[in-house]
Amino acid sequence: PMARFTSFACNPTTLGVYRPGTKFFHLRNALTVGGADINVPYGDSGDMPLVGDWNDDGTFTIGVYRPSNKTFFLRNSNTVGSADLSITYGDTGDVPLVGDWDGNGTFTLGVYRPSDRTFYLRNSNTFGIADLVITYGNSGDVPIVGDWDGNGTTTIGVYRPTEKNFYLRN
Repeated sequence: PMARFTSFACNPTTLGVYRPGTKFFHLRNALTVGGADINVPYGDSGDMPLVGDWNDDGTFTIGVYRPSNKTFFLRNSNTVGSADLSITYGDTGDVPLVGDWDGNGTFTLGVYRPSDRTFYLRNSNTFGIADLVITYGNSGDVPIVGDWDGNGTTTIGVYRPTEKNFYLRN
């Protein structure tokens, strides 16, 4: 059987894979043929993988969101170790998100709450209330985030499975 994994963009030009069964991130340094350049274990069973530049040093590093206690655990390097940042945020059932919401170069946390179709986004990796609250989409939509217009700021969107359409905001 095929191994369960989550793929993601490690930074604007590379890819990575997270294998929940082994709790390993497998990261590439370039879009070339071959295996992972970096293999690092991180997280616990049930964690959701994240990547971002948490400290604005130009390097995308690993993180996880733990739904059981609604906590983001973020590393400032792609090495074995404890979290450099640990932030509890959101409610049970929220979907974790990360992005550079204000365009300052630092990726920060956010959540999408399906029950009210609302994005709750923070502009700093600290405890507190949302800096941006945006209700968007329909019931059943899947939240997505990205820099759709290439201006350096992450914005929101949704994928609507019933229509097989993406709805993106700048």
